[in-house]
Amino acid sequence: MTYINVIYMAYITKPRVPIIGQFHPTHVGEEAGFLHFGDVFDVPRLSKLIRMPVLEWRQVKDEKSEEVEEVGCWSAWAVSGPDGDKPRHSFIPEILKLDISYTDAPKETKMSPEPADWFILFWPLAQLAYPEGRRQTIQDNEARLSPINNVTHPPDEQLVCYDFLYFAGAMIEDEWFHDFSPAWREIGTHTHWTTRIENLANDYLQRHFHVASHKEIPPFIVIHARRADFEGQCGGRPLKDCFATMHDYEVRVNELKAGLKAKHNIDVTKVLMTSDERDKSWWDEVRAKGWSWVDHDVEQTEKNYGKWYPVLIDAVIQSMGKGFIGTAGSTMSMVAARRVEDWNQGISVYVRWGEPGADNH
Repeated sequence: MTYINVIYMAYITKPRVPIIGQFHPTHVGEEAGFLHFGDVFDVPRLSKLIRMPVLEWRQVKDEKSEEVEEVGCWSAWAVSGPDGDKPRHSFIPEILKLDISYTDAPKETKMSPEPADWFILFWPLAQLAYPEGRRQTIQDNEARLSPINNVTHPPDEQLVCYDFLYFAGAMIEDEWFHDFSPAWREIGTHTHWTTRIENLANDYLQRHFHVASHKEIPPFIVIHARRADFEGQCGGRPLKDCFATMHDYEVRVNELKAGLKAKHNIDVTKVLMTSDERDKSWWDEVRAKGWSWVDHDVEQTEKNYGKWYPVLIDAVIQSMGKGFIGTAGSTMSMVAARRVEDWNQGISVYVRWGEPGADNH
């Protein structure tokens, strides 16, 4: 989401060209290492579809270079985040050997005056890509010392850079959850998997469904039940009274089956579960419903491909469903739902949770 927002920022400030960094293994463990954007997403295809170049940092700077380069950038996080008016820390500048001196973005970058709201607006940041907006903001804000060489530089005029665009939107908070999100509509929907990643997921599905070729993979509904890292949002409530029940998911499955029959005149009988749940008894409930899942332990996915790949393959499989059932509030569910709707003309819903009966409808 952050990188698509970066590309969208370049898109609205043409003829600037986005330069995309790597993925940091925040949710999969540091030992997974960094992952290149172009190893997951088809950058040439994206570039063609949005009619503008898209670069990666490895195309701009030699990855083996030990040269530390000083650069001035803008900090949106300093005016919106909870870190005491400090820029957002990231490991990406460290691995790129960039020594960044940050200057605060304009105060109007922050979407809401509420301290707990971290969302920011695209256009107050986009103005900084132009001489007038840049000049005025530099006059109003001093550059901060860089962390390595303790130098100050105003934000670079040629290379416009920002510390953190994850919470960026054109109009409202959580904009990606809405069908009018410009970042998704203009950029995200065109960010397809590489052929290698897509074929790998198809190989998994071919084995899972015991069919002879990728073309014979049957239509399926996929569920994303995000649980493990959402436990902290239950406020101490027992998990059985917080998370959605298997019955809640079954109701939604039946609704999607009916919806797909009405929309595409197809009978979908296969249901795949994807989840970070570790409780074996919960998976036994999944099996009792007649649903299945790709077992990455049995497949030895991590051993064969690396620690990123169980998550990556699940994400690709989620995007291949004709129907998708996500977890309310999960951005991983949301992006999967967007892909299913746009790429497969499928149907998606979210299961609500947080208290008993939350998904009653």
